[in-house]
Amino acid sequence: MVKHYIWSYNPIDIDAYMYDYIANKNNFSFVNFYENGMTEERKSCGYSLCLQNYTAIHTTYDEAVDVVKNCSDTIHIFFGLLTPMNRRLLRYLKDCKRDNKIFIVSERYNAFGNSLEKRVKELIRWFDYKKLSRELNNVIDGFFAYGTKGAEFFKKLGFTHVYPTMYATNHHYNIRTYTLLDAVHPPEGHALRCALGYSYSNRTEKTRFIYVGRLEFDLKGVDILLKSLDTIIHRGGGRKEWSIDFVGNYGANSADVNRWIDAHCEYARQVGKIPFDQMIHYLHGYDVCIIPSRKEGYHTLPAQCIAAGIACIVTKGCVSDELIERYKSGIVVSSGDGKQLSDAIMFCITDKEAIDKMKRCAEQAAPDISMEAVGDYMWSVIQCRINKSSSIPECPWSKKIARAKEHSRELEREE
Repeated sequence: MVKHYIWSYNPIDIDAYMYDYIANKNNFSFVNFYENGMTEERKSCGYSLCLQNYTAIHTTYDEAVDVVKNCSDTIHIFFGLLTPMNRRLLRYLKDCKRDNKIFIVSERYNAFGNSLEKRVKELIRWFDYKKLSRELNNVIDGFFAYGTKGAEFFKKLGFTHVYPTMYATNHHYNIRTYTLLDAVHPPEGHALRCALGYSYSNRTEKTRFIYVGRLEFDLKGVDILLKSLDTIIHRGGGRKEWSIDFVGNYGANSADVNRWIDAHCEYARQVGKIPFDQMIHYLHGYDVCIIPSRKEGYHTLPAQCIAAGIACIVTKGCVSDELIERYKSGIVVSSGDGKQLSDAIMFCITDKEAIDKMKRCAEQAAPDISMEAVGDYMWSVIQCRINKSSSIPECPWSKKIARAKEHSRELEREE
C-alpha cells in the first residue's frame, strides 16, 4: 500500500486542510513529520491540526531516518529544501534504492536585512540552491513553487519539473457560507444579487479598510501604510469617509503602530487577533484589505480576500499579487512606493463603484482558487509525474495570468 509522508520544519498549518481534502477524496492518509513545534505566533492565529486524514507527528532526525529506511512505495512531500532535516533526508533518499517518489514544495527565498546584508544572504542561498539542483534534480519527481514568480525563480536556479502552486486557505469559510445565496454560484449569483437588490457597495457611507498580519515595518511595510494614511488625512480625507481596522496585535513594531492608532482613533482601531478558520468570514465585513509588504515568499491574504468577496490593495512584493492582477479584484502597487499606495487608498475612498466592480470580480474568481481546485490540480500533477505522463495539467490560475499579460501586451502594441 502506498504511504504518503510530508516532511517539514514546523507542522504544516495553512495547507493542512488541503492535504486532508486530497487524502479524504482519494481514500488515504497523510502523515506530517516535523522537526520543530508550531511557533507561538502560529498558535495564536488559531491553526488547527485536528483533521480526519492528516496527522502531524514531531520527530528527530534519527527517528526520521528510521522511518525512511523502511520506506518503499512511498510518496514524500518535502516543504523546503534548506531545513536541516529535509536537506539530510533528501541526500539519504538520493542513495536509497527503494521505490520512493519525491516532491518539493517551496516559496522563493526571501532575504532580510539592509541592502548589503540582503545581497550577501541572497548570494549564499543562490549557491546553496544551485548546488542542490545539480545534486538532487535526478531524484526529485516534481517541484511545486508558490506563485509563477516562485516557479520562475527556481527554474533559473536549475531545477526541473517545476510547477506553480499557491497556499490553499480553508475556503469552506467563504461568502456563500454566510448568505442566503449559498446554492447560487457566479455569474448566476451576481445576477440574483442584482435582482434582489443586493448591493456590493458599502452598507455605510464609509469605505472600510482592514490590515491583517504582523505589525512590522521591515518586511510587512506597515510604516509605509501609516505614512500613506497620514497623507490621506492631510489631503482632507474626512473620518466620515473611511475607517481602518488592524488585525493582529503583535510584531516588532506593534507599540509604534498602536501609538499611531491611539492618535488617530477617529479613523483607526486595533481589534486583536482573529482565528485563522474565521478569517475569510471576518474579511467579508470589509470593503478593501491593504497588504503593503515589501517582500514575501507568498502572501496568503489575496486569496482569502477573493474567497471573502472583497477588494484588495497589494504590492508586487507579495508574489500572490498575480491573483489580484489576473482577476482584476483589486489594485497592485509597487513595493515601498508610498505615493502609489496612498493614491490607491484615495481611489477606493472616492470611487465606490470601482470597489463594487472589484468585489464582483473577486466573487467570480473564488471557485478558480478554492482549496478543492488547488488540491485537485496538485494531486493531478503528482499522479502524472509518478506515471511518467507527458500530459501535465496546466495550473488553472497561472495559465489565465499568462494569457492576461499577453492580452495586455497586445493592447499596448495596438495603442
